[in-house]
Amino acid sequence: MKPTPLIQTAWRALLLALLCAGSRSAVAQPQILWEAYNDHRPTALTSPNATGYDMLKAGNGGTLRNFATGEDLTASFTMVVESGATDDFGEDAAPNAGSPAYKLFNGKVDLSNSGIPGVRASSSTRLVLSFSGLDPSKLYKFRGTSIRGGGYNDRWSVFTLLETDTYVAAHEDGSPNKNIITKATFPAADLQPNQVALNTGDNKVGSLVGWDNIQPTPDGTFSIAQEQWMGATPFGNTAAAAVKYGYAFGAIYLAEVESTGLLKITENPASQKRPAGATATFAVVATSPQAISYQWQRVPSWAVDYLDIPGATSASYTTPPLTLFDDGSSYRCVVKSGPNTTTTSEALLGVDGVPPRVIAAQGSIEFNSVYIGFSEPMNLEQLANPDNYKIDGGLVVTEAHVVDPSTVHLVTSPQTPSSAYTVTINGQQDVAGNPLAAATTVGFTAFDTRAETVGLDLWFGFAGGTVASLRNDARYPAGFDIDYTLGTLDSTILLPSGPNNAYAGRFRAWVTPAETGDYEFFLNADEVAELRVSVNDETFDNIDSPDITPDAVDTNTNNTFDETGSRATSAPITLVAGQRYPLQVIWVEVNGADYCKVAWRRVGDPTPASELPTIPSQFLSYYGPKPARINSITLGEEKVLIEWIGSALETSDDLQSWSEVKGAASPLAVVPKGHSFYRARK
Repeated sequence: MKPTPLIQTAWRALLLALLCAGSRSAVAQPQILWEAYNDHRPTALTSPNATGYDMLKAGNGGTLRNFATGEDLTASFTMVVESGATDDFGEDAAPNAGSPAYKLFNGKVDLSNSGIPGVRASSSTRLVLSFSGLDPSKLYKFRGTSIRGGGYNDRWSVFTLLETDTYVAAHEDGSPNKNIITKATFPAADLQPNQVALNTGDNKVGSLVGWDNIQPTPDGTFSIAQEQWMGATPFGNTAAAAVKYGYAFGAIYLAEVESTGLLKITENPASQKRPAGATATFAVVATSPQAISYQWQRVPSWAVDYLDIPGATSASYTTPPLTLFDDGSSYRCVVKSGPNTTTTSEALLGVDGVPPRVIAAQGSIEFNSVYIGFSEPMNLEQLANPDNYKIDGGLVVTEAHVVDPSTVHLVTSPQTPSSAYTVTINGQQDVAGNPLAAATTVGFTAFDTRAETVGLDLWFGFAGGTVASLRNDARYPAGFDIDYTLGTLDSTILLPSGPNNAYAGRFRAWVTPAETGDYEFFLNADEVAELRVSVNDETFDNIDSPDITPDAVDTNTNNTFDETGSRATSAPITLVAGQRYPLQVIWVEVNGADYCKVAWRRVGDPTPASELPTIPSQFLSYYGPKPARINSITLGEEKVLIEWIGSALETSDDLQSWSEVKGAASPLAVVPKGHSFYRARK
């Protein structure tokens, strides 16, 4: 159907109103005079107009190069080791596509090089990046990043801008969970205004350390100190004994900008995410000996040009109530004083109109934890507050740890196997500020013994390097970070080999042979691992005793099962058919590839060790969740019959919002009505 003239007229009127909502403003921006990039230890320069000086040792550095022309500049940098000693570590990683670091450095600097500088608090390492040859009459813009990419969420570094009191913080967070923090964004951190802390141990989200409008000294210098950060962070445990270092810059950017005279912006408006229906306030702080005028501007996500916002002429601007059409809009402020004009950095506005939901809750193989998943990233401080959770049945929540922005790990008093519990959640918001419905409840059933199940505990941020060091660690055994259930003794099912480093893992399972005989157990792990099988006790109570000699120990990295006679292969162990035997494997991962696998072979079986599969799941059992699945759906004349197993049956009409079918038992007969979906919950 073609639009009627009335509809066409209405759309033209709406478009005209949008275009006339503000006036176009041609703003004289301070001109960028040159830009320079440096890549720490490139295999080969990504661009011939970048430089490739190391940024690790005292005296490293050199003359910077104008990226547009390839000509040498008067500006240069030198590395100064003020105290301690720096470390020369292995490969760093590339940032995620589309991240702030990717947008800035892609095609100019290769961030996945074979080296990254390390700084240690234990050695009081302080590595300083010192710029010189700068023009005191100009301003400078700096960006830098460090991306180890090893999943080391405990490894943070702090960067301190020195030799200047004139600058504007311009750090960019590419994460949903604050992996770069200042005193303003994370008050619990005891950071100064000229400091920023970054999770350099991973940072694949490509967050950037940055300052704008840096005024160099009269001698044309400023510098940035780099140290390991041991203070408070939104996630990760920087104070853990195993956290030995952070990382310094692997890539830097410097630009020279025309001065705006005595007019100085000292604080830019901040990007933010807000709920639909709320307002957002943006603010700028500027100084000048003359009167200052302000004009706020906005550009919607679908437009290119900024337009003046009528009447927005103060140092701060508050939007009208927001709608989803405002999502992705950018704001900035044009600041004028006397003959000088400058513009703030852009502030991005995100608008979220969907309240968060609880997706699921699950118990633990240790009967002292419950994991709760949310539909989207949540406010981290609220997520980690144990007072926001109450559990019935006499359970007490003692701790709350953020696993990721949408998952929390609650530590509880001991749970009773197979018992059903309900968690009541209050005081939670998503990152935009949308509240979770008050007194939201979610149920879970404590684990019990399950067939075809293996238990796995993980301790992250562990760099002890030996099994004994894990047993001597204060976090072992009860202070694990997270636990899982698997179907067999193969860590790569959950943890792909390579990207994870500095952690320890523990498998536990009962192995039950179908035939009586003598069995060899084969251990294959990177770094170091040990295997123990108990033939005297069905419990795991004494399997960690230091008086017990491991049945197998693997310290090589050949990624295969070794034949009889290897230390990684046990001597034959006599097992009786139908009897279950506790099996425990502990492995420690330091760096590089990471895997742990266990196989067995009955003596007399001619299968070569290198061709053995991991122990099949039908011979394994451990604590795990109640199975959950829809077994069958049968269509009748008037009703549908649903056969299922699990702790609860849930239904939805949109695959987004799910509700429990109260009192449902299998089989359940339902009358078809519209579109209905069903799922079983563990």
